[in-house]
Amino acid sequence: MKKLIGLAGMAVSVAVAVSGCMSFDYVGQSFAETPDSVPVEVFRNRSELPPGRYKVIGRGVLTAPDGVDSYDIDEKLIEEAREHGADAVCIVGVEAIQAGTFRTQDNPFIGPSSASSNPANLTPDGAPIQVNTYGGVTEMGEEHHRIELQIRVLMLKDRNTLEKILAERDEVSRRERRSVDLPPPPESPRLLTPEIPVPGSTAASPEIPVPGSTAISPAAPDAGNAPLQNQ
Repeated sequence: MKKLIGLAGMAVSVAVAVSGCMSFDYVGQSFAETPDSVPVEVFRNRSELPPGRYKVIGRGVLTAPDGVDSYDIDEKLIEEAREHGADAVCIVGVEAIQAGTFRTQDNPFIGPSSASSNPANLTPDGAPIQVNTYGGVTEMGEEHHRIELQIRVLMLKDRNTLEKILAERDEVSRRERRSVDLPPPPESPRLLTPEIPVPGSTAASPEIPVPGSTAISPAAPDAGNAPLQNQ
């Protein structure tokens, strides 16, 4: 049981390592993530596409080291498709490019010391060699070109689903524009009523002269300007 668990953990580690060696560049539209319950199809060329079923929403380039299994490539493409809300992926081109050089002793799995300790890993001249899983023999220290694969793909979404999503987006956009363009409601008219003084309030009332007070009536003539009367 422990052995099975160890093998499962090793498989997961290998899958993570392989996925980490690949990169994906995407340009296009993105939608809600495609759930795991919905299958994502991978088409090998355009001729496999069902006529009228899908619409292109974006384009991507997957870069992977040479020798990666096609199953791992498909898994990476499906992962990226779900992330961008696509329903299918179509491979439209594969190109092998030189991405630099490396030497055989740079291999982390078989170093020069371990190779030279085994007589079977030596050339007749005593130089260390490496034997790969396919039986190919490479002299240690030999320089090789590092090859990468660039896989160009189209991200596809079901046409009917896409039209429904876009129609819903347009409706929300129209509602938002209408809410912004509507004028504010008119204010209700205010009723103006004359102010009526209330007994006991501080409202101003006309001033009434009190006998014996110093209030001066505005009707009284000025003494300095009073006309002289005949004696």
